[in-house]
Amino acid sequence: MSIKATIIVPVYNGRDRVLKCIESIFSQSYHNIELLIFDDGSKDDSYDVLQAYIKDNRPDWCEVSLVKQENMGVAKTRNKGIKCAAGEYVFFVDQDDFLDINYCADYITEAEKTHSDIVVGGYERISDNGDVLRVVDLKDYAWSKFLVVAPWAHLYRRDFLKDNSIAFLPSKIGEDVYFNLVAYSYTDKIAVLVGNTNYKWVNNMESVSNSRQVEATKDGSPIYLLKEIHKSLLNNTTTDNRLREYFFIRYIVWYMLFTLRGTKKDIYFNVIKELFDWLKSEYPEYKNNRYIFRKPKGEINSVSMSVKIVMILHRLHMDRICLGFLTKRK
Repeated sequence: MSIKATIIVPVYNGRDRVLKCIESIFSQSYHNIELLIFDDGSKDDSYDVLQAYIKDNRPDWCEVSLVKQENMGVAKTRNKGIKCAAGEYVFFVDQDDFLDINYCADYITEAEKTHSDIVVGGYERISDNGDVLRVVDLKDYAWSKFLVVAPWAHLYRRDFLKDNSIAFLPSKIGEDVYFNLVAYSYTDKIAVLVGNTNYKWVNNMESVSNSRQVEATKDGSPIYLLKEIHKSLLNNTTTDNRLREYFFIRYIVWYMLFTLRGTKKDIYFNVIKELFDWLKSEYPEYKNNRYIFRKPKGEINSVSMSVKIVMILHRLHMDRICLGFLTKRK
């Protein structure tokens, strides 16, 4: 018999989209799947819609557990899923997204072939009307695993997660980043699924992941997240220190350009100062990181260019002058 895989799907107010997600799981070519669906306190009738669909469409080879619970957030829900998982391998899928037919089979085949604790692949970002907005197709480079920091488009060996107590951080932002960076730090048995974009990330502007930017703006700063990641990596890391340093630089630049965009000018630059002060305290030579000007193999060109430009402005103390257009006008 084939090895059992567990797929964990948290659902919150997903009645209009989640059935396409579940349909894609029921259509998998891999036929030994445990599906754990957690209705995380939905205010719509997601649970009833799912219950009816599962009753009429569940294939014999897929064990389904549909749990209705009080709202506890996506991080705690995923952690609950890990504890409940019976499969040797664990996948996470978001309610808005869907999978190609060979998604599970491809990841499990790679995991078995390479004896990996983690397999990471690429994805396609899909618009609401089905157009492909972006393709992230990974190459076999050390940096590739940092290009996909969401838990989807990953396979995790269940015992690896449990034995190392790897869990999502109950944070309003960045729990995905924390989970994967900590997981990466505990093993060098990480396989990159080259040329595979079987995960379809749907661009739903009302989803939890997109609304997180609003929450992040209100909270002001991801310092707590960065501190927790750094603390977890101190004694358990298999990642090159300069790559890790570059990741933090990259994350701060992304936060500046996208999450904080549209905030009031004083808040924007206060948060930026706090972020770079933290970075300097932990990585005093960060301005000289070689990957700022010579991107890691596999890095996205547009991302590398953004990091380079922002860091040049930062070194010249011109970021306040040149990045002011990103702030909210009075």
